[in-house]
Amino acid sequence: MSKTSTLDHVNDQHVGLRTGPCETEVLFKEARQRRRRRIVRFGIAFTALAALLVVLLLSLGLNSADPVSSPRSSSKPPVLPPPEPTKGSASASVHVPVDSMGVAGSAVAWAANGNEFMLTLNAGRTWETATPPNLAGTGAPVAEKITDVAAVGTRDLWVAIYDVPGLDSAGLLQTGSNRGNGIDISTDGGQNWTFVVLPSCAQSCGPVSMSFIDAEHGYAVTSPESGESTLFVTSDGGSVWTTVGRMPNLGPASASGFIKSSLLFTSAANGWAVSGPSGIGEEGQPTNPGGVLYKTTNGGITWNKVDGLPTGYQYTLPELFDSESGVTVGSARTNLGHASAFTTTDGGTHWTRHLLPYFPYSGITPGSLVTRFTASGLERWKVDVGSALYSTDNGGLTWTAIKPKPAVAPGGVSAVVFTNSTEGMALGQPLGCSTAPPDYCYPTLLVTHDGGRLWSAVNF
Repeated sequence: MSKTSTLDHVNDQHVGLRTGPCETEVLFKEARQRRRRRIVRFGIAFTALAALLVVLLLSLGLNSADPVSSPRSSSKPPVLPPPEPTKGSASASVHVPVDSMGVAGSAVAWAANGNEFMLTLNAGRTWETATPPNLAGTGAPVAEKITDVAAVGTRDLWVAIYDVPGLDSAGLLQTGSNRGNGIDISTDGGQNWTFVVLPSCAQSCGPVSMSFIDAEHGYAVTSPESGESTLFVTSDGGSVWTTVGRMPNLGPASASGFIKSSLLFTSAANGWAVSGPSGIGEEGQPTNPGGVLYKTTNGGITWNKVDGLPTGYQYTLPELFDSESGVTVGSARTNLGHASAFTTTDGGTHWTRHLLPYFPYSGITPGSLVTRFTASGLERWKVDVGSALYSTDNGGLTWTAIKPKPAVAPGGVSAVVFTNSTEGMALGQPLGCSTAPPDYCYPTLLVTHDGGRLWSAVNF
């Protein structure tokens, strides 16, 4: 995704999908059913993580043993200003449904629905179809099968795919009902793709997360139903992978339509990983809540829990802005603790806590603080609650707020990401959309180029 261009607004003229409205609705109903089955099968309980991260009933102070500095933080959350009005409108009467989206590398963003996998190189001004063959024409929605997307520059792309039909235990595509997982690779910006399978992982290793340091060197990690994850490394762009070793099970890589990797390497030696919820216990709650942050300094041979952060918290994978500086969001697992942002400038040795404000509607599903908090700098953050967008440039000392146009229903934004102060994408539903059939309003992809004041629906 471009971080420097001031982009034109996206044309809101509706462009029809390749399938008719009925077929599209069937695809999305199937997607929701398949996703629910996968959630149960792999023990994913993202709703529990969302609840723990966004239930902001009490402000929980750190005890004296917590090794986190908080020089600018009080025991009370900051007070938010009322949203400032915005002028103009950028609404569209008909929207193409979008099931998932994400950012891959520094120059590429992507979106997917029941039919296509799309790429943009200019923050959403224009989009190109780049659907790998293993995603198209299989009877399953495209978006349902993507577990991660990575990119280096604009030409080298990797798409981790789950539930590939006809994949035998040797990783060969055959005619049949067997299903497995692998990685599609492109070196020409998505025009052509090559499919590879991780060693001994054609059918039994679960969803894959990836992180690439450059066009040749990268890592991939699996998330099986039970047991430890397996970490792999490549030095030829992904054609050949070798096993590094075992590591804690990281669980899934997606939530609320925003797919974000569970793995991040900044060099051949230094990497980060975060676990997801797993196991289904009483009342649907996870037996393992996840949110454990790990780090390696030897290329993934050994992993240790990150020191310097409060214990008993759940964390997100950090947003890193160089090899040493980054921010993670954390919330206490007990006592319904208040969510906070934690920043580091020394690679995670020391952290500073910043209390986040109380955000209205932050507990509404889908969408939680984990997918509606976005950082484009160490102290430059935004939180989208649908009815308002809040931003800070000083680590939460002060906040500004606006009312996005067109209006979005409270809680209707399930995910948002900004790559700089002006350019962003969101999955949302316009105000007044029904949430029940037959008038169900499917999520649509919205883009902004002015910091979130005006949004345009992308109709591919």
